[in-house]
Amino acid sequence: MVTVSKKRTMMLLTALLLQGHPPAWSQSTQEGTELLVIGVVHSRNRNVNHRTLREVLDRYRPDLVLWEQAEPFKPVFGLFAAHALRIARPPVEQLALQRFHRKNRTIPILGFDTLLPSRREWIRKHYARFYQFHDALDGAGMGGQDSAAYDLYASSTNAFHDGYLSGTLAEMNRPECYRQEFLLDNLEDGNIRLGERHLPDSSLVSGYRDFVKADQARDAFMVRRILQLCTGEKWRRIVVLTGLAHKYYLLDELGHRAGTSLRLRDWMD
Repeated sequence: MVTVSKKRTMMLLTALLLQGHPPAWSQSTQEGTELLVIGVVHSRNRNVNHRTLREVLDRYRPDLVLWEQAEPFKPVFGLFAAHALRIARPPVEQLALQRFHRKNRTIPILGFDTLLPSRREWIRKHYARFYQFHDALDGAGMGGQDSAAYDLYASSTNAFHDGYLSGTLAEMNRPECYRQEFLLDNLEDGNIRLGERHLPDSSLVSGYRDFVKADQARDAFMVRRILQLCTGEKWRRIVVLTGLAHKYYLLDELGHRAGTSLRLRDWMD
């Protein structure tokens, strides 16, 4: 049986606790607001760092930036020194925005995430449910169709994490990357059914079900908040910086709800 790689998952979740030639966009002649959703690796990888992300922001020239925090962006004195000395591990978006804000002080940078009581602690406890459930399911001794179904989820997850952790910013924002995340999300219900059939501890299944529901509720809040922030002003170009695992949902929901005044922009033309 294929198992979900804990090393890959640990690296991905560590990223949650903390995104050649640069891409070019054609100039739009349509009226209304243009929205570009950029999926990032919060903790960076060997191909993505704050310089890479800042290059994209400089080229796209947004007049509003939304980032995956609850509060508006505020520059932090000594942030890069603390980062260089490994005293702090700020997310790649914060580092990029620190530089971007220095030369673009009039551009608002607003938060669109829900307010978590203690972000690190919430994420640690939240993903503990994920670990516990999959550790139990990995050792459940499934066979036949159930084993094949879980193998599909595990192999797809491992492949996605490999690409997520090593790809360039352009590669991780290609449609096939977030389509793969959409596939993984659709497999979650199947995992719950597998747990119901093969795990004697029902609390593991209910905990995993709560994990899935919490992620869905958070994504839905993000969509509502983005739409609120995009209305009421005549923005020309808006950039949304979000973790890659959220991008597929945001694109799908925003595409259904945006209306004619808000146009989603592809990563590259």
